[in-house]
Amino acid sequence: MPGRRGLRLGLIAVALVVAVLAAELLLRVFPPAILARAATVSAATAAESPLHPRHGTYQLDPELGFRPVLGGPLAGLHGCAPNEYASEKPPGVRRLLLVGDSVTQRGAIAAGLREVLGEEGIELWNGGVGGYATHQVERYYARYQAGLGADHVVYTFHLNDFVSTPVVFLDGDKLVICKSPLATKTLRPWLFRWSYLFRWWLARNLAADTAASPEARPEVVQEVEDALVALRDEVEARGARFTVLVFPWLRPLEKWPPHIAHAHAAVLGMLRAHGIAHFDLVDVLETALTEGEVVQQFPRDVQHPSPAFGLRIARAIVERGFRP
Repeated sequence: MPGRRGLRLGLIAVALVVAVLAAELLLRVFPPAILARAATVSAATAAESPLHPRHGTYQLDPELGFRPVLGGPLAGLHGCAPNEYASEKPPGVRRLLLVGDSVTQRGAIAAGLREVLGEEGIELWNGGVGGYATHQVERYYARYQAGLGADHVVYTFHLNDFVSTPVVFLDGDKLVICKSPLATKTLRPWLFRWSYLFRWWLARNLAADTAASPEARPEVVQEVEDALVALRDEVEARGARFTVLVFPWLRPLEKWPPHIAHAHAAVLGMLRAHGIAHFDLVDVLETALTEGEVVQQFPRDVQHPSPAFGLRIARAIVERGFRP
């Protein structure tokens, strides 16, 4: 009996090894499209990537999951992009702080506002952090940016803010994947380097829930709503104004995925329910597309505005009463 049991276990082990090797071979010969999602992980392990620790760009954070290194290339004073302004606000100057994720951080809307508002009497601080969801924006503001003394804080709400965008980088010899503060994974790069099966699993993991409708995730909707209200309250407690720009998916409305359309309706409902000042930019997008304007920063990039569209947004909100 013991010999037969050992034989069965041996056969099972051999079968598992054969199955894993077969899966590895199939994924290498016929790689599914989802493996492209793992490209960010591959980039993070490359020394030339801005996410590599040698550049001192990001660091782990127990509350935020990750954050820019203060004093690094992305974040200077008060956790904002480096600029020429002094810490103490000069008399007679209005200080405008933009917060959000990569839509804010890349600066198209900021540049548009700078062109429309001009330089005189206005400081424009870019406090965006790529990959941040609403609760991270709120906590980052409370910790680093509230002391800036901004007169007006503008949060650009991205319709993917109902999920945390994965950010991947190296921490020593460990590969760190942050989807949120509570979903941080630490992995060894060699496994990603050698196993396509592991890459497939990782890509599936990174993509999990990103296409889920907010209606199916009430706990996430509540987290976003709580963070929005907390951010508004923190800003107004310091005597500043708070405005939300609801940034659209950069495709015609009829081509929006269902979860994006639901996210748009959900955030507008929250803002109206709590009386939060906001601008819905859908009609601005529709006009730009009708006029043939290139609205995407890069081809097939449905999430980041081109400089021209950033300028259009700035003009539109100023025409509708926005003031710094």
